[in-house]
Amino acid sequence: MKEAADAAPFLCSLWLILVKNIEIRNDTSPDAVNERMQKFLHYIDLHYQEEISLEQLADCASVSKSECTRCFRRCIRTTPYRYLTEYRLAKAAKLLGETDLPVSTIALDVGFRQVSHFGKCFREKTGFTPREYRNQKGGSV
Repeated sequence: MKEAADAAPFLCSLWLILVKNIEIRNDTSPDAVNERMQKFLHYIDLHYQEEISLEQLADCASVSKSECTRCFRRCIRTTPYRYLTEYRLAKAAKLLGETDLPVSTIALDVGFRQVSHFGKCFREKTGFTPREYRNQKGGSV
C-alpha cells in the first residue's frame, strides 16, 4: 500500500507533463473555416432556388450542422438561414429591377415557397413592397 502512496505524486507529475505536451488537432483553424465557408457559399449560389436544409449545407463541406452554424457565425456574423434569406432577397431585388417578371414568379424563382412570406421579408429588408421597389428601381438589398 505504501508503494501506491509513493507512486501517486510521480503519476500526477507524469500526467501533468503529458497534458502539457499533448497537441490537440484543431480542425477549425482559420484556413479550415475559410475553406468550409467557400464550400457553403458556393453551394448556396448553386442551389438558392431550391429548398436547402441545414443538413444539406453542412454535408456539402462534410461537417456537422452545429459546425456549419459556428462557421457562419464566426465568419459573417449571421446564421446560415439568415444568409440564405438575404441572398435570395438580393437576387429578387436584381430581378425586380431588371425584368418585368411577375412578383410571384420572382418569389418562387429565388426560392421562396410562399409569395406572402417573400413580400414580408422583402419589406422588412428594404422598407418597400416588391412592387414599390420595382417602381422605384433603385437601392440595393
